[in-house]
Amino acid sequence: MITSNSDNELLGNLEKASFDLIVLDQKLPDVLGIDLLRQLREMDKWKDVPVIFITSHANPDVHSNIEELKVADIQFKPFSPSVLIRKIKECL
Repeated sequence: MITSNSDNELLGNLEKASFDLIVLDQKLPDVLGIDLLRQLREMDKWKDVPVIFITSHANPDVHSNIEELKVADIQFKPFSPSVLIRKIKECL
């Protein structure tokens, strides 16, 4: 597991890492999660890695944009930790 304080730090960390799953929140300090997800999907290394996306947006347009980026699941805030754990297990 890695955590990062900025999108640039995260992208730099991801270049050196390998993961089977990404859990990504829409609300990040300096970038929207969906924008970061777009960047990840453009990279060969990350284009097929399952992503569980966490958001508080109830807007159907936002959901449509997220789903177009091939997420494995969308969890809406507030979410149940047990449901998130189940979804993680399903993805692995």
